[in-house]
Formats: sequence, C-alpha cells, structure tokens
Amino acid sequence: MFIDLESIQAIRSYVGGKPGSRDPERLKKACQLFESMFLNELFKEMRKTIPKGGLFKDTNSDRIYKAMLDQEYAAEMAQAGGIGLGKMLYKQLSLNLTDKPAVKPHTLVPVEKKEEGGH
Repeated sequence: MFIDLESIQAIRSYVGGKPGSRDPERLKKACQLFESMFLNELFKEMRKTIPKGGLFKDTNSDRIYKAMLDQEYAAEMAQAGGIGLGKMLYKQLSLNLTDKPAVKPHTLVPVEKKEEGGH
C-alpha cells in the first residue's frame, strides 16, 4: 500500500539521522505517519468484523475501494490529531532530538529560584 511504504521510509529517514541533526518537523511528520499506519490497521481489522452478504456482492473492486477509503480516513484523521498517538510519540521521542541526555522518567528536575526583591 502506498501510505505504508511512504510512512516506513519517513520513519526510517528519521531514525537514521544523527543525534543533534534531527529535525523536529521531520519527527512530527514521522509520528503522524506512524499514527496513520496504526489507524489504517485498526480500520482494516474493524472491517473484518462486518458480516459478509447484504444487498450487494463483495467484489474485488469493492474491497480495493474500501481499503483506499480507509487509508484516506486514517491519513485525514491522523493529520487532524487522531487519537493522540502521534502526539505522545513526538513528546517522548523529541527528548532525544539533541545531544543532551534525555531526562529519565521519575527524575526530579531542579527549578531555578528567582531572587526576591529583584526585578
């Protein structure tokens, strides 16, 4: 499928980058594409639960059309914010955009105190 190959290549291009040279916009796009892939697989599995039969025959062209439609739904949904998976991935992976070590979970980060009486 077209979007799956595009998504995998975009994600690979991000992963192949060196620390410090990674572009936040590329990471955001890769996370969005990953969410689109996830949603497409979700829609595909949901379609399998629909009973066969009905008024119209289920032809090969119908299956292709439905697959393409689901793919577009997934892409549009991910672009509009989706289920939040892309945002969560971006938030987690953006910690590694620089050469600085990422803050470990459950680590307290000291906060600078402002001196009282100063401007």
